[in-house]
Amino acid sequence: MKGKTVLIFGGSGPLGSEVAYEFLKAGANVAVSWNTTEAWNNVRPKFDCYTSRFFEGQVDVSNEIAMNEFATQVKEHFGSIDVMMYMAGFFHIGPMIWNTDTDVFDRMLSVNLRGAFLSAKAVLPAMLEQKQGRIFF
Repeated sequence: MKGKTVLIFGGSGPLGSEVAYEFLKAGANVAVSWNTTEAWNNVRPKFDCYTSRFFEGQVDVSNEIAMNEFATQVKEHFGSIDVMMYMAGFFHIGPMIWNTDTDVFDRMLSVNLRGAFLSAKAVLPAMLEQKQGRIFF
């Protein structure tokens, strides 16, 4: 993975941050997006020793403009996007589905479905230009 660039949308959760850390240990350049400051502050220290190969930013994965801007920033920073992993997720259903607020359900769809679509849409132009790339959901 040395010299390859991995972009992880959803890098502040336990799984996303650990995957990012493993790619860094393998020699990759890694960019992660995060949403909440509290979650990011909990995992950020593990990346402090990789500052030259690490890029991060706060991104709302349901916002197309924000997703496109972050992918562009990553490509400009590292020169390529070789791997994209969509690891963002949101789930909250009450004990009874009829007690679940519609706004909560809409947020789940925005993060889990729309965000996955937007992540691929954001990185595909760079990958097509490079004539290579890998996308994982």
